[in-house]
Amino acid sequence: MVTADSLIGCYMMANRMHGVVYVGVSSQLITRIGQHRAGVIDGFTKRYGLKRLVWYEFHDTIVGAIQREKTLKHWPRDWKANLIERTNPHWDDLFDGLVRATGAEPDPDAYRNWIPPEDDELCGSVKTDITAEYYRASSRGSPGPCCSASATPSPAAAASHAA
Repeated sequence: MVTADSLIGCYMMANRMHGVVYVGVSSQLITRIGQHRAGVIDGFTKRYGLKRLVWYEFHDTIVGAIQREKTLKHWPRDWKANLIERTNPHWDDLFDGLVRATGAEPDPDAYRNWIPPEDDELCGSVKTDITAEYYRASSRGSPGPCCSASATPSPAAAASHAA
C-alpha cells in the first residue's frame, strides 16, 4: 500500500544545537518524525525530548536507508554534527519545511499500538542458533560470536533460512 507519506529516509533528531542526537530510519518519514515530536512512542527520543528534525535524506529503498542509518550510528559524534551543519548550520527544525515541500501530513497514531514480533519468521532459527552459540561461548569464557570472525549460523540454520 502506497500512502501520501511513503517517503523512505534516514534522519537525525536533536533536542538543541549540539545536544543529544538520535539517528533513525523510516519508510513513512513524515509520520515517524511526527510521532517523535508528539512523544507518542516510548523510547530514546521521548526520554531525551528529541523533537527537532535537524537532518534527513531520502532513499529509493528501505534497504539503502537502513544501511545508511547503521553507518551513521557508528560515526563519531563530531562527524554527525559536521553532516548536520553542512545543510543546517544552526540546527533549525526542518520538519515544517519537509511537510510543506512534500504535501504529506503526519499521522502520529500510525504505530501507536504496534508491538514488535518476538521472533522473525525468516530469521528465527538463525537468531536462536547465534544466541545459543553466544551463551555457550560465554560459559567457556570466550568473547562469543559478536566479537569473533566465526559468527556464522550453523549449517542447519543456514539451510532452513535459505529454504
